[in-house]
Amino acid sequence: MKIRNGFVSNSSSSSFIIKHKPASLFCHEEPKRLLKDSEIKKLKKYGFEYDGSNYTFDVICNQDDVIEFLLKEKIPFEAECHYGLYHVFYYPKDDLVIEAYNYGCEIALYGPDMTIDSYFDKNSPDEFRQGIKKFTRLGYLSAL
Repeated sequence: MKIRNGFVSNSSSSSFIIKHKPASLFCHEEPKRLLKDSEIKKLKKYGFEYDGSNYTFDVICNQDDVIEFLLKEKIPFEAECHYGLYHVFYYPKDDLVIEAYNYGCEIALYGPDMTIDSYFDKNSPDEFRQGIKKFTRLGYLSAL
């Protein structure tokens, strides 16, 4: 039997995606880069790996540390947290952080422009609005 002293955390798995090139099925030209050289340098230093179009990072525990780093650096990201229990998205252009329980896969697939407004429409069922929270970057950082 193992006995642990000190801080013990529940195990969880979270994955982060930082888009570097926009996805396009019909583009015959090299797509425009989405990240600045300074952002790429910071991502690599933190441990993100490049897969040919995105920078990715997986963490077993403490995804809040990665989220805090990305928000402080104002780097846009998508995160699937706690084995997909919820997703966190950051869109710096709009100073928008979205935390979505149950609806994160839909937001990741269709993007916030096609999904978020419909969830917050006054005619939407309450369960839609309860599953999604919107924050500013600083508001989310203060809640971590």
